[in-house]
Amino acid sequence: MAERKLNRLIGYLIGGFILLGFLILFILIFTQIHREGLMGYIFHWLTGIYLMALSIGLLVNLARKWSKKKWYMKIIQPLGIILFTFMGIGYTATAYQDLPYVNQPEYVELSNLEIDADYSGESHDYILLGNSSSGTEFKFYLNSTHYNQALDLKEHGELETAHVFYLPNSNIIMTLAYNQP
Repeated sequence: MAERKLNRLIGYLIGGFILLGFLILFILIFTQIHREGLMGYIFHWLTGIYLMALSIGLLVNLARKWSKKKWYMKIIQPLGIILFTFMGIGYTATAYQDLPYVNQPEYVELSNLEIDADYSGESHDYILLGNSSSGTEFKFYLNSTHYNQALDLKEHGELETAHVFYLPNSNIIMTLAYNQP
């Protein structure tokens, strides 16, 4: 009886953690805080840590009563563990690689600017495309404020250059200014 209560408690804790994490990530994605700046960098870290914790939770769930699991759960859960682990490692690795650049981000001046909006997903993706002086093409995801600012400049024919300070591994914009000498 006590073992059953403990298993139920563990299940509730794992389920609560998953729901809380999804809720927090959904709010951050919906508000587009994750697009730029220090909050974008922190979001990158949190996403990686959450995915790793999620894979650990699935591993604990899988290890509990393995012999009583249905055959398809013995296949699906390990695949989920592998997927979430690799995604979590990817997010945390890029965030770790960007750590030295947080105080001194990379700089690029972009010309031949194009802006685009993708409304196909649940959140809108605002995209800034441009070329550096060496001809390298860059693609950055914007928040709605910078997108609307670029759209307004484009409507008036004044969208010429963008000065972008960014984290090179995760491509998170730290600061962005249009048409500034």
